[in-house]
Amino acid sequence: MLGGEFPKSVNSEHKWVGVDSGVNYLLKNGIEPNYIIGDLDSIDPKFLKLYPGKIIKKLNQDMTDAEYALNVVDSLYKNVEEIDVYGATGGRLDHFFANILLLNNSKFENKQLKIIDDNNIIFISGVGKIYFNKVEEFKYISFVPLQKDTVISILGSKYEVIDYELSIDRANATSNEFIDEKIEFITNKKCLIIYSKDK
Repeated sequence: MLGGEFPKSVNSEHKWVGVDSGVNYLLKNGIEPNYIIGDLDSIDPKFLKLYPGKIIKKLNQDMTDAEYALNVVDSLYKNVEEIDVYGATGGRLDHFFANILLLNNSKFENKQLKIIDDNNIIFISGVGKIYFNKVEEFKYISFVPLQKDTVISILGSKYEVIDYELSIDRANATSNEFIDEKIEFITNKKCLIIYSKDK
């Protein structure tokens, strides 16, 4: 849990790591984090006194708190295949774009990173043929290129395309919709995938 826009609710049974002010949100919602990570400048001091053994302090500004936390989580949980990141959207745009870039960081290729908020699920696709399953309440799915010369095919969606080149200077594959339980997606390069819903 980062310190951006907080979700309305979260699953308290998951393993949670609090990153700076994200710790305040977790504890106020009755969730004790497994670890407290960051430069600690935005955490209520009373919480730091309660959990001294869970604190992993970032000692310099070479990385954002989010990147540092992901490095720590990656080293502590070698067998974890998926990390869901909350509190990564809203607020400052520089933080938001830094968090989006982390999804494509090669250090975390062994894990599926997702940024999740109340209206979006964001992650990076693989290459080749992939099936995306419909997620309840998330009406739209968008495909955003990360590189030039990205060519995609989308089948089983409201708007189907075959060997369609994505543009890197304008959106030309956003707001597609599921018409069944899954969409077939074929791409020659990784793409940013965004499930979204109206507020």
